[in-house]
Amino acid sequence: MSHLHQDPTAEGVAEITKKTPAKTRDFLYGGYLSLAIAAAMLAWHRAPNVLAPMVVLGLMTAVCVYLLGREVTRNTHAPGRTLLWAVIIFVVCLLSLFVSTEFFGVPQNGQVTFARLLRNPSLLSLGSDGVPVEIPAGEFRRPDKAFTENLEVKGVDDQYSRSHTLKQRSPLVVEGVLVATDGPGTHRTIFTPSLDLERGIIVTNGGSLTIETNTVISNGGAIHAFLDDPKPTESGKGQNGGQVKIIVYDRIEGDLLVDLAGGTGAQGHRGLDGANGRNGAEGEHSAQSLVGCMHGGGRGGDGEGGHAAGSGQQGLAGGDGGLLILAGTSPEALAKSITLDSKVARGGAGGLPGAPGSGGKGGPGGGGGGYCGGGPGGTEGPPGAPGLQGLEGPAGTHSRMQLRSLPF
Repeated sequence: MSHLHQDPTAEGVAEITKKTPAKTRDFLYGGYLSLAIAAAMLAWHRAPNVLAPMVVLGLMTAVCVYLLGREVTRNTHAPGRTLLWAVIIFVVCLLSLFVSTEFFGVPQNGQVTFARLLRNPSLLSLGSDGVPVEIPAGEFRRPDKAFTENLEVKGVDDQYSRSHTLKQRSPLVVEGVLVATDGPGTHRTIFTPSLDLERGIIVTNGGSLTIETNTVISNGGAIHAFLDDPKPTESGKGQNGGQVKIIVYDRIEGDLLVDLAGGTGAQGHRGLDGANGRNGAEGEHSAQSLVGCMHGGGRGGDGEGGHAAGSGQQGLAGGDGGLLILAGTSPEALAKSITLDSKVARGGAGGLPGAPGSGGKGGPGGGGGGYCGGGPGGTEGPPGAPGLQGLEGPAGTHSRMQLRSLPF
């Protein structure tokens, strides 16, 4: 009589399951496996960063389907099946939404929501919608207005929204030279989804530059404070290297050289010229009487020696190295792609010495007359001692790098 207590629906499903041909089951399982492989391949080619979440969601779906298959063969109450069906529908919808937003960008802000919920900026996987702007090799160009306009973020202004908003800008490809700022005291921010330095150079002229981007690609690229040694400041100290801040929401590919060394200091002032020595006094004149010469003319006085030349002054200090701020979710990983040049700016050359003073001329001998002859002239004084060239000025400080984690 036990068969009277069985659920005919469950018994029927179990019977149908037993009668299901093996080829049909293999087809269903194979189809699910093919779907999973296709999703993985799509993720690998279009958005490798979403591969792991795709696998997790796929496994969740597989577990739910398995549980549902077991549930329908059991004699369980309807609320349990309803709850399981609700879970499966939720997981399938979540998987569909995830695939749609990561691969096709629909809905538009879906990537931002998933990235923010999972705290994973790499889920912002779609590329930029803008047309790349190139600076060809051999050209010097300032950044276009399209890269310097302020970033308008809708909704929550965080790293995920900013990263997503950057994709509406144009990628920047530099093969020549990008002149980023107008020099000390000026600041500029460049917004771009991707900065590609194909042996290109960014020069700041000692100003302050901020680069906010998702990806930096460097193939022999560099950032320099100066291309040529700059003119010293009005005080004579070398120009400082300025500040460069790079905010990267995703990654840095390749090796990027950053040289923020300051400029050479001014040369020290020239030493003072030595004063000339005084000329010797004229010798005493001769004296004579009515009957003869009392004494001849006296010898002229010797010239005074020239005064020593002044030594040159020390050169002025070289400019201090700049500051590189590298910000990202994992700044330590980003820093592995950065080479910060360790050279320092030299101090200015020492000032040249002044000219030594000339010795004074010897005084003329005393005059003679009549019975008396004139006296001999004095000797010329020696020139002053030469001065020394000034010492080279102190070198500037080394450039520095600070790592900051987002958000900051």
